[in-house]
Amino acid sequence: MNLRIKVFLMVGSAFLVLFFVVYSVLSTVLLREFRDIEKQSVVENVRRAHDALQSKIDELGVKVSDWGQWDDTYEFVEDQNEEYLTANLQDSALALLNIQFVVITDAQGKILFKKEIGIETDEEVPFSPDFESYIETHRTLTQHTDSQSLHSGIVPLGEKTLAVVARAITSSDGTAPVHGTIIFAFTIDDQFQKKISDTTHLTTHLLSYREAESQSDFLEFDRDQETFGDVLEVIPQETDEIVRGYMVVAGIDNESALVIRVELPRDVYREGKEGIRLFSKIMFWSAVFITAVVLLLFEWLVLRKLFMLKEGTVKIRQYPDEERFLTLPKTKDEFHTLAEEINHSLNQLYAIRSKLEFQRDELQKFQLAAEKSFDHIVITDIDGKVLYANHAAEILTGYSKEEMIGNTPALWGKQMPKEFYDTFWRTLKEEKSPYAGELTNKRKDGTKYLSSLRAMPILDEKGAVRYFVGIERDITDERKSQLRVMQHAAELEKANDRIAVEKARAEHILQMLRSIGEGVFATDEKQHIIFMNEQAEAISGKSIEGLKKNVSSDIFVFRVKRGGVMGQVFVSRTALQMKHTFIFPPQTFLVREEKEIPVSGACSPIWNKNREIIGTVTVFQDVTKKHELDQMKDMFLSVAAHQLRTPLGSMRWSMELLLGGDFGKIPKKAQEAIEHIYENSQRMIVLVNDLLNVSRIDQDHSYEKQELVDLRPLLQEVVETMLAEAKKRKIKLEAKFPEQSFSLRGVSRHLYEAFQNLVSNSIKYSNAGGKVQVELKRENGQCVVTVADTGIGIPKESQSKVFSKFFRAKNAVHKETEGSGLGLSVVKSYVEESKGTISFVSEENKGTVFTVIFPCKRT
Repeated sequence: MNLRIKVFLMVGSAFLVLFFVVYSVLSTVLLREFRDIEKQSVVENVRRAHDALQSKIDELGVKVSDWGQWDDTYEFVEDQNEEYLTANLQDSALALLNIQFVVITDAQGKILFKKEIGIETDEEVPFSPDFESYIETHRTLTQHTDSQSLHSGIVPLGEKTLAVVARAITSSDGTAPVHGTIIFAFTIDDQFQKKISDTTHLTTHLLSYREAESQSDFLEFDRDQETFGDVLEVIPQETDEIVRGYMVVAGIDNESALVIRVELPRDVYREGKEGIRLFSKIMFWSAVFITAVVLLLFEWLVLRKLFMLKEGTVKIRQYPDEERFLTLPKTKDEFHTLAEEINHSLNQLYAIRSKLEFQRDELQKFQLAAEKSFDHIVITDIDGKVLYANHAAEILTGYSKEEMIGNTPALWGKQMPKEFYDTFWRTLKEEKSPYAGELTNKRKDGTKYLSSLRAMPILDEKGAVRYFVGIERDITDERKSQLRVMQHAAELEKANDRIAVEKARAEHILQMLRSIGEGVFATDEKQHIIFMNEQAEAISGKSIEGLKKNVSSDIFVFRVKRGGVMGQVFVSRTALQMKHTFIFPPQTFLVREEKEIPVSGACSPIWNKNREIIGTVTVFQDVTKKHELDQMKDMFLSVAAHQLRTPLGSMRWSMELLLGGDFGKIPKKAQEAIEHIYENSQRMIVLVNDLLNVSRIDQDHSYEKQELVDLRPLLQEVVETMLAEAKKRKIKLEAKFPEQSFSLRGVSRHLYEAFQNLVSNSIKYSNAGGKVQVELKRENGQCVVTVADTGIGIPKESQSKVFSKFFRAKNAVHKETEGSGLGLSVVKSYVEESKGTISFVSEENKGTVFTVIFPCKRT
């Protein structure tokens, strides 16, 4: 079989294989794409049907919300008045609102009213016992966490499936506690199913989960992989005309309750298959035509010229001693160029033969010179095998020429790392450059020696590597002396580099400290000044020159104002004693020429590598402007509070006279308005008092003479005072005090206000039926007071701000709209005034425990 037939068979086979491969790939890919489009359409349409169902339930939720947040419904739960039922729950009104079931329960889930409207008659029918039993046994519908709580979803009841919405009953303004539940529901039947189909323009079926389990294609799905809200598509057979999709809808109890089934025609898939068939026919006949054209062109342009070159090559081979050349094709193409190149190569071949004898003579001359050399010389081929070794090589290595030739230099080498030889051969073979270096070799007797190596590649006329020449000289003794000198020099240089780096680093740190905006000074372990930056010199008015080794407390005199009295604080000494950072207290001043400069800052101990304190560093800054602004703010709060308290007191006195009847009997509505104004004025007085307390604390004017205070009677008085408020809010207030008394030094009035605030907060922010407990005990020589409640708790994200001024957590504002956010700030200040600490642990919707600890003694 000649080349021409082989080419025809290969080209034809290639086009046929290509056609079938392209056809198979396109068919598979396109059919999968059409199937994916069909699947996406099923998912989108099933979700449309689910959205339509959810929309109907949401509409029912809007209706039940209007009835649940309504004072009339709230009052009906209390008195079950017939007037409410007659006016609002007539059969015609419920039928008009498409409400089939209405149920009203109290806060404990007891059914107070129930009604079912017939689907066809729009009149009352006997209430479904299954639904009634479900409400009584499943408390999901009647349990609410707040007044805005709403439950909605699907409830399967035997042969019926209901759409149910349950809303907490509260007052019209939404502030009253949950008083019960109102439930609206309708049956998901064929009529409702038709509405969903008309709305979505889809063939939609709403099946109970039990009914869906009887569907053979639904049973194909893996029940363990079933997920609520996911669309389960039934994979259709090739001949199926429709495709189905399912979605399992969870019920209120989070169990499978309803199945949505949507059926769609397979128009996209069928049209896609027809298009693929038509495209395949066109592609097949196009491939046949292209194959024929390609074969004809290949014969004319390639095969004919190849056979002509073949004939010329055969003739040249028959007469090797003659200078014969190929006949050039007439057209200037690649074959013409190929023939020219072959002729050129033949011409070069004849020239090479004439040079070989000349090179042989030159090689003999080189061999004679190498043999007389004192340096070790070897010549290797491109693979590193020794072709020649001179007499000096025998003397240096101890091997004979017969042992070296045919072997590689590894015979006396292999003493250097692999990286050395990789670099060596890369330089010679890849870079084609000479290599010079030093290496260690091993003689035949086992002794090692250091050699100076020079190696170079021998290139031919085209630049290709043909041989390698290596020349070595023994430099063992010479290098030993040089290495000793170099090692000493390197060690000295490394030491100098380390010293320079450490010096530059130290200078950089000092320069940074000198330039920062805060004042900085450092001391040794004996509190002697060793460093001051420019800002510290500017604030203190003193220079570091001449002050080194002075005690820091003599140069920087810091005083703290407490209770109107100024006392010096020794920051360096305190940090050394505490062995951790000391933060400047509020109201700290730097005394400069009898002038007090407000400052803030911190002092930290300096540790060495052995964790020993070797000094301190203090950073402080002038806060005069901030201090002046704080004083102006405190003065404004104090003046404003005093100005407000006087008219508020007069208003309260006048309203008490009006409510007491001192000005005669007043109308009921007027009395209610006055009572409302009186309550608001009381809140304003509390806010003003809080503002005054905060102002006094901030201005350090709250200081009063401390005395021994017995905590037990003080806490007992607080509990007795708050009993009435607790009873009013239906909160159980308990006290747990030991028989013995505990006393501490403090201001009795401030401690009373602090604990009254804590107990008041616990009562205000607990729900009806909750519990508040006040406990006093002694632990580790300290008095521990805890105020624990079962209230709404403090959200985790708000706990870090609880003691901040004017801060109130979101759930506290929702529970008790009135409040200033100042109480706990005042409490913390009063507790710390008596050298106590306050902390808390809280979990939202479970409660809070405040813990106050004082140093005290038993009395």
